[in-house]
Amino acid sequence: MPCLERCSNYGLELILVFFGIFMSIGFVITYIIAVQESHVTAFLPYISDTGGKVPESCVFTFVCGVGTIFMLVVLCLRYRHLHHYYHRSMPEMHCLNMTSLIAGLISAVGLLTVGSFQNDNVHTMHFIGAFMAFGSGIIYFWLQSVITVRLWRSRMTPYVGPCMVLTRVFMAGFSTLMLVTTIVTGMYAINEHHKQHNAAGTFFWEAGDGGYAFHVISTGTEWLLALSFVFFFLTFHPDFTRIQLDCSVRLKYDHHTDVIHRPSIISTDDETTPLTI
Repeated sequence: MPCLERCSNYGLELILVFFGIFMSIGFVITYIIAVQESHVTAFLPYISDTGGKVPESCVFTFVCGVGTIFMLVVLCLRYRHLHHYYHRSMPEMHCLNMTSLIAGLISAVGLLTVGSFQNDNVHTMHFIGAFMAFGSGIIYFWLQSVITVRLWRSRMTPYVGPCMVLTRVFMAGFSTLMLVTTIVTGMYAINEHHKQHNAAGTFFWEAGDGGYAFHVISTGTEWLLALSFVFFFLTFHPDFTRIQLDCSVRLKYDHHTDVIHRPSIISTDDETTPLTI
């Protein structure tokens, strides 16, 4: 069919594009709703704060849930890609690939936890989820950067060059810097906020509040950290354009003798007929 022929020209890179667009638009929508409902300050609130109250918390949970599905698909495809083509010629690739997959899965579970346990309701689980999502995600970035360096040095993959190596290493380093800055300045801001007898951890910050400058730095770097996560996954675009996903469905055993033959006027197929799409 013409439609299927056109679609076959596209690879799995569309998953990366949809993932990036969906997550970016989703967090912007939660921010807009939270500001309109006067639940957060308009200037650089924490991402988690924009999804802490109803109704934006519902959208936030949905975005994190669907984003987790996208993330799991990307992680599994990346793992299978490396495993299929390089684990025999590069023995060290198997350990790196498996470790990065585990780190990525932990990060995906953390993203789901962040969306399921909002900051305004269950603080402990929310912060644990955020630590899993960002911390394990950065470990995944560094491991993928090491894998990229190994592929470049092996000269087995022509499209993996110095530009891709520098891009992934830079994004891994940038994400690490943003995470450390977010945590350090955020803790200092809350500590100063508490000293002035203001409600620590409030969703509303004003310029005269203690630690306000550090709060702005913390929230700003958190948004940059989230964007760096999306951008790093987009660096897999050249890899995904070169792979294709095939789905095969078959019976676990041959039970031809158990098939009840029906009149040919209804159908001539049974479970011994190959399944095609």
